[in-house]
Amino acid sequence: MRFFKMRFFKKQANTDDVDGGVRKRFDSNAPKTINCTKPIAFECIFSTLTLIDEDELERSVFTLKAEITNGIVKASYKSRNEGFAFTALPSFMEELQTVIADYDFAQFNGITYHVSGLPDMFGSSVSVSYESGEHIYSANNQDCFIPVEAMKKLMELYKKYNV
Repeated sequence: MRFFKMRFFKKQANTDDVDGGVRKRFDSNAPKTINCTKPIAFECIFSTLTLIDEDELERSVFTLKAEITNGIVKASYKSRNEGFAFTALPSFMEELQTVIADYDFAQFNGITYHVSGLPDMFGSSVSVSYESGEHIYSANNQDCFIPVEAMKKLMELYKKYNV
């Protein structure tokens, strides 16, 4: 799968890789609005381990992927308790775009936040590549910036295809 990661950032904080050292990077050129509505690749990782008030969600780290090639979507879902892969029609990517747009994932575009010394299980990351060449990429290893309702919608969408 092809995924885009930002390479050009303005340094905003300490870049020492010591435990507790913080790296904040903001790509001031990253668009906060995406014009294209046709994603071709998607990867989203998020943790529900620190959501104290949320009883409906399994406590896990979730990895959701999808990529469209030659008109077929190849996708996968992974959590602590289950994992599966499936193929789908391009309409899956349309449903995925609805979630991306409804919860405005583009608002986080170009922001990365990394606290050294933390395990890879507290935050979230999202990467979306579009047919037009536009991209969304954001990551935070300390805090899950993806809204809880968006997480639920993504999990529902993927589980709908687990047949």
